[in-house]
Amino acid sequence: MTPRSRRRLGVLVGIALLPPILGAASAASSPIDDKKAQAARLQQQIDQQGERISVLDEQYNRAHLKLQQTQASLSKAQADLASADARFNQVRSRLSQAAVTAYTHGGNTRMVDELVRSDGRDLPVRRQYVETAAADERQALDDLKAARQDLDALRSKLQRNQKDAKAANDKLGADRSALEGAVAGQQALLGQVKGELATLIVQKQAADEAAARARATAELAARQAAAARPSRSSSVPLGPAPPVGHGASAAVATAEAQIGKPYVYGAAGPDSFDCSGLTMYAWQAGGVSLSHSSQAQYSETTHVSAADMQPGDLLFYYSDIHHVAMYVGGGMMVEAPHTGANVREVPVRDGYIGVGRPG
Repeated sequence: MTPRSRRRLGVLVGIALLPPILGAASAASSPIDDKKAQAARLQQQIDQQGERISVLDEQYNRAHLKLQQTQASLSKAQADLASADARFNQVRSRLSQAAVTAYTHGGNTRMVDELVRSDGRDLPVRRQYVETAAADERQALDDLKAARQDLDALRSKLQRNQKDAKAANDKLGADRSALEGAVAGQQALLGQVKGELATLIVQKQAADEAAARARATAELAARQAAAARPSRSSSVPLGPAPPVGHGASAAVATAEAQIGKPYVYGAAGPDSFDCSGLTMYAWQAGGVSLSHSSQAQYSETTHVSAADMQPGDLLFYYSDIHHVAMYVGGGMMVEAPHTGANVREVPVRDGYIGVGRPG
C-alpha cells in the first residue's frame, strides 16, 4: 500500500470514528460500529504494548550502559593484576638471587669481612640490619601477594557481574522481541480490520449518495437554500514559535528534520531512533553531549519550570522517566513515541514530570 493510500485509509477510518451525521442512529449495532469497536480495541492494545516496549527500551539502555561499565572495570582490573604479577615476579627474582648468592658464597663476603675485622661489639646491630633487609624483601613479597590475591578476587567478582549484566541485557532483548512479535501480529490484524472497515464505509457512502440523488428532485429548493447558507467556520492562526538560542536552535532543527523516520529501540540515528536516542542526536548537533538514556538525560540537564520552558528543552514523562521528548515552540514537541510509530511533531501532552535544559 502506498503512503497516499495509507493516508486515504486513515481519513476513512477517522470518519468512521466520528458520530454519524447522516440519518437517524439505529438502536442495533451496525457492521461499521462493530468494526470501529474492534479497531479501537486493537489500537488500544497496540498502544499499551508500545508503552511496555518503551519501558523495556529504557531498561535495555540502562542494562547496556551497566554492561559497558562492568567491561571497562574488568579490563582495568586485569591490567592492574598483570602489573602486580610483574612486580611480584621482580621481588621474587631478587630474593631467589640473594638465596643463590648466599648458598654459593656463604653469604655476602664483604659483610663477612667487616664482621671479622670488627671487635664484635656491633655484631648484634649488624645482624639486625641484615635480618631487617631480608625481612623488608619478604614483607614486600607478602604485600604484593596479598594485593594480587585481592585483584584476582576483584576480577572474579567483575567477571560474575559481567555475566549477570549480559544475562540481564539478553533477557530484556528477548522480552522486547517477544513483545514486538505480538505487536506485529496485532498491527497486521488491525490493518485487516481497517481494510474491511474502509470497504464498509465505501459501501455506505455509495448507498447514501444514491439516496441523496433520489431525494434531489423533491428537495431541490431546500438543497439550494442550504447551499446558499453562509459558512460560519473560522480558523485562528497560530503565532510563530518564540526565538531560540544558537545551540537550542540547531537541536530543534535537527529534531524536526527527523520527523517521519521510524522508531527502533536502541537506535540513535541517523535513520531511526528511540526516544532518548532522538534527543541525544539532536542536541549533539547543538554542541551538547547527552547519554542514551532518558533517566540519565534527566540528571544531566538543568531543571526549569514549565513557565520558563523554551524550544530545545526536554520534557520527561512517567514516574520512572522512561520517555523523553523535545519542546520545539508554539506548544508543540517532537518525539520518537514507540514501536510502530514514526518520529512526529505533536502538541505537548500533559503529565510530564519535569523540564530539563541541556547545556
